[in-house]
Amino acid sequence: MGSKGARPAAALAWAVETFGPVAADPAERGLRLLEEAMELAQCLGVSGAQADALALRVWGRDPGLLHQEFAQVLLCLEAAAAASRVDLDAVAEKEFARIQKLPASHHRRRHEVKKRGGIAT
Repeated sequence: MGSKGARPAAALAWAVETFGPVAADPAERGLRLLEEAMELAQCLGVSGAQADALALRVWGRDPGLLHQEFAQVLLCLEAAAAASRVDLDAVAEKEFARIQKLPASHHRRRHEVKKRGGIAT
């Protein structure tokens, strides 16, 4: 995608076009980030019990500083990718191209299921 901010801006624009203004809501983005992070953790061997224990620990403390938490998420993702020998830029480009090819109705249906389950806004 070229410049460092091009893919994030394009991804947000795609999400807003696909899902509407809710896609730009920070709480909704947080839910989607948590979902994807949990799915990645599952792939990396984290158990449901470990995820539950970690959720209790995190939500048992005061929220951190927004910019610091963003940096920590990115650094942890980069380290996990390096440990797994995954090229983040390459896989992100491939995945973004893949999801853009799916019809918007596919994504909207999945989002509706999440809304009904209380895990989307």
